[in-house]
Amino acid sequence: MKSRTVLGNVIIDRDRFEVWVGDERIELTFVEFELLSMLARNAGKVIPRSRLLLAVWNERSQGEDRKLTVHMSRLRKKLRGSNHWRIETVTKRGYALTLVPEPTTGRVPCSGDGRPRQTPGEIQHFPRKGG
Repeated sequence: MKSRTVLGNVIIDRDRFEVWVGDERIELTFVEFELLSMLARNAGKVIPRSRLLLAVWNERSQGEDRKLTVHMSRLRKKLRGSNHWRIETVTKRGYALTLVPEPTTGRVPCSGDGRPRQTPGEIQHFPRKGG
């Protein structure tokens, strides 16, 4: 399993339990960290609410569960400094971590060769030390 993920200006380090947005370290609760890690591992894909509840709380969904909504709201507020990614709610389905187009051009942030800097298939992962 990869221990570090880079998504534009967001760095998630699972070994150190750290998240950085640009040069700022973001303090996350255990639950927020687990939710963000799961979204990052599945960037660009919708993750069903039931899967998130099972993975983070080891619970099966019993209808509407507000705790997931509350934690996602808090996570969004803490990650406001990320100008490349956002957490989107997909009504009646779940959540997705998606690329944010640049506001002036409407384009996805690009490198010098015109390709997106980070797309879900090109997310940088760094292996854990010693494995």
